[in-house]
Amino acid sequence: MAGNFWTDPGVEPKRNYRFRVSIGASGTQFGTIWYAKSADKPKFDQDVLEHDYLNHKFKFPGRVKWADVTVTLVDPVSPDAMSKTLLMLESSGYVVPQTKAMVFPSDTGTLSKKAAVEALASVEIAQLDHDGMPLETWTLKNAFLKNAEFEKLDYGSEDMSTITLTLSYDWATCLVGGKDYTF
Repeated sequence: MAGNFWTDPGVEPKRNYRFRVSIGASGTQFGTIWYAKSADKPKFDQDVLEHDYLNHKFKFPGRVKWADVTVTLVDPVSPDAMSKTLLMLESSGYVVPQTKAMVFPSDTGTLSKKAAVEALASVEIAQLDHDGMPLETWTLKNAFLKNAEFEKLDYGSEDMSTITLTLSYDWATCLVGGKDYTF
């Protein structure tokens, strides 16, 4: 029988402050490891369908819906997370209108899921052990940038500047101890 961390010094609980966030495939314009201050783990909600029969109510599992993930990043001077975030939006297909006439075809582009997913390439949230090795690695599938919030500036604060990203995705997988939980 396995011990517990209360009585066995060889068993250690997972710690919330040991994690890393990777956005973008290795070697892409967004890099891989971001300076994250906090990150949600993926979460899901399963609908419940009810069926009435005489004096009884029976419940059945329904569709699974994955909730958006929020990641708060420190915005260093180099690499500049703010400009990389804006580049993600641009790579998703967003075009800032440059002229009143919008004459050029490149000025009339629109967002697409394909471009938005490719802009992020991959998103991983890994919880780490004391040696920095992944205990569990969540991968967001078909993730794209839903919201970016750049922190308010304040003369009274000495905090580091942050950017809060909200990421939408279709589903997530989790790799734990070499076993891939693909949902």
